[in-house]
Amino acid sequence: MSEVEMELEEYINRQIADGYIAEDGYPLKCQHCDSKEINIEYFYDEHVVVEKEATCGNCGSSVGYWSYGTWEV
Repeated sequence: MSEVEMELEEYINRQIADGYIAEDGYPLKCQHCDSKEINIEYFYDEHVVVEKEATCGNCGSSVGYWSYGTWEV
């Protein structure tokens, strides 16, 4: 595993441990204001959800983006 991959894995594990994301990457709280009020906007293609954008309901920051089955960190 490269150094960059190890750093990314450490970052993800820290985000999980601190309660910001679930193990599957689902956003649980805002990294900016610690609010747990997360709004999810869904985007469809022929009646199928293909993307989701998660924003903080408190400060409006982007807290996650899901596309075709995977949350981006």
